[in-house]
Amino acid sequence: PRSYAQALPKRMRRLAIRSVLASRAQDARMYVIDGLALEAPSTKAMVSLLAALEIGRSVLIVTGAPDRAVFASARNVPGAHVLPADTINVADLLAHQSLVLTVDAVRRIEALWGGERAGGRSRTPMAPLAVEA
Repeated sequence: PRSYAQALPKRMRRLAIRSVLASRAQDARMYVIDGLALEAPSTKAMVSLLAALEIGRSVLIVTGAPDRAVFASARNVPGAHVLPADTINVADLLAHQSLVLTVDAVRRIEALWGGERAGGRSRTPMAPLAVEA
């Protein structure tokens, strides 16, 4: 048995994630919220949040750090998926129609994937990912 898996260079992963995030922001399918302060898991609260944002079919919710209450609140919502910012990938970003980010998640994503060398020889830093909702 042989594994045919190939490692993708970090610069290529960085460019792919940045281009998907830029595409979501340009299409107004990215929502940045202050935070998801849920004391206890509540599917009803998650459904009302997604209804307030007018999100339709599928949504990827990205938090700054792993949050058990947010995960438990969204697991019964059809089409909703929750990830911490450290584990986002291009496949998950492309698999969902909308993207909801917390402010902490945006800062963490910028720290992880917003390096200066992502675009080749250009030395300009990544533009902020903030989008008006």
